[in-house]
Amino acid sequence: MLEQIANKDIKFFFKEIEILNLQNEKLLEYSHSRFNIFTIIREGTEEVGLHSAFIGELLNPKGLHQMGSTFLELFLNEVLPENEKLKIENTSVETEKWIGEIDKGYDSDTGGAIDIFITNDNYKIAIENKIYAGDQHKQLNRYHNFIKDKSKKSFLFYLTLDGHLPSDNSIGKLKESDFFNISYREDILKWLNLCKEKVCDIPRIKEPIQQYIDLVKELTGQSLNDEYIMSIKDFITKNPKNFKLAKDITEAFEKSKVKIQSLFLKELSDLLKNNYKIIDDYTRSNYQGINIHLRNNEEFCFRVEIDGRVYFGFQMLDVDNARKEGIENSYRKDISQKLSKIYNNYSFKQSNNWLGWTWVNTEIIKDFNFKTFNTDEIFDLADNEKRKELTKELAHEIKNIIDEFN
Repeated sequence: MLEQIANKDIKFFFKEIEILNLQNEKLLEYSHSRFNIFTIIREGTEEVGLHSAFIGELLNPKGLHQMGSTFLELFLNEVLPENEKLKIENTSVETEKWIGEIDKGYDSDTGGAIDIFITNDNYKIAIENKIYAGDQHKQLNRYHNFIKDKSKKSFLFYLTLDGHLPSDNSIGKLKESDFFNISYREDILKWLNLCKEKVCDIPRIKEPIQQYIDLVKELTGQSLNDEYIMSIKDFITKNPKNFKLAKDITEAFEKSKVKIQSLFLKELSDLLKNNYKIIDDYTRSNYQGINIHLRNNEEFCFRVEIDGRVYFGFQMLDVDNARKEGIENSYRKDISQKLSKIYNNYSFKQSNNWLGWTWVNTEIIKDFNFKTFNTDEIFDLADNEKRKELTKELAHEIKNIIDEFN
């Protein structure tokens, strides 16, 4: 009896949310809110050519916006500690700041390219901008070494969609007090809205900022319509029963995301087992994936992994089938050259435990983010038939890559 009452309450709850959702969809269609110049001319996840470029332009006091240091001041007030007040006269901003070759092979403490570099006679600021790209070896460590200056204040920021910590691989010898974690979801969105307020009567600047806000919301899994979210909030807080149901549904949704990811990897694994020796570890809590042994080398494997987005590449395994680290630089170089020669459509990167990795290129799946569930299509994975179709397409891409390598 109690279960029947609970099911009735849940059905009513979802029915009300569905009505609000339909109203929101009509509003988005009427207002043309899905038109976004950034995603038309660029890949929405492009870190350097889109995100660093736009943020850097806003921060630049000499930018074409002709707002001087207004946007820079708002940014520094948002991300710096409250007791830090910087003199920002004669500030320059540079994107993709080249700081030299990465010397001493793979274990270098210097070199690289800083995504956004801000400096004047009083301070140096380095911003490492991560949308989906993985950390490079000692990356933050190298940038920290570059901006260290006894005569200037220095600040190192690690900017990600959700504000997660950098990997130990990137930090190197740094302490957590040596850098600041900031996020698109909180810090950048708040700053952008403050910027928009400053140009509310200048449509030429306001509209691009609003469209960029919409893009950031999409990437971080937020609704484009704040009023829609407010209406859901009002419905949830209407009475204790709705409030309790929302709490239970939130908990179930997080577990459902994990289940969908596991089902996706299991079906992919089942498709590939007909052709390859597979070692599954898609039941792990972090970095779920599958290892595919290559025919010509038991230590060498092709791995498919999910950390938000889906990516794959080549790794070495030890005797326990765990990923091997500390691989000789000469071997890394040989593999890198081989991958560049074979695959023209992929850009394989190396890290501490990857001989070469890259994002998947299968249409639709390449845009999936299993952390934020950021597209309408990713929810189709809850449909058994559509999930099978998508995993079949990805399996086809993987087979082509492995067969070319073999």
